[in-house]
Amino acid sequence: MSGLRSHASGAVEFAYDRVFGPKHTQADVFEEVSQLVQSTLDGYNVCVFAYGQTGSGKTYTMEGGSGSDAGIIPRTVDHIFTEMTRLAEQGWEYKMEVSILEIYNEALRDLLASPADVKNLSYEIKLTDARSAHTHVTNLRVGAPFYCIEPCVYPTVWYRAVWVPHCVA
Repeated sequence: MSGLRSHASGAVEFAYDRVFGPKHTQADVFEEVSQLVQSTLDGYNVCVFAYGQTGSGKTYTMEGGSGSDAGIIPRTVDHIFTEMTRLAEQGWEYKMEVSILEIYNEALRDLLASPADVKNLSYEIKLTDARSAHTHVTNLRVGAPFYCIEPCVYPTVWYRAVWVPHCVA
């Protein structure tokens, strides 16, 4: 979204860089963010996030399903490992770490933490360097080395906050 304007009628107008409709594929969505993924291999920190109301498809966009329905996360992991393998053949070395954070109802959740750890830890976003605007989330688990990243991604479904309308507690 690049901006918004309010009208006298009370209507609000938004401007977007890209909107994906029901006919778009997971590959279309990944193509849009693939240059950000490449930036990670160039040494830059990158954040890709999905925002929207409950049930709007954020989890599907990020995690997806199997095969051609794979979402941004598995496609990113695949792309990074493919490129790292190719560049390693040219003598490049990489160190990679991953954290997965969910913000749900204004509460931070570490999606790589075990349920026992989640109960005992609190998370805060801290500004660590005002000049560079570098931030840090306290107690956020970091997954490494490389081979643990994919297994770390899929258990996140167990720790996510999910609203299920047909369940009554």
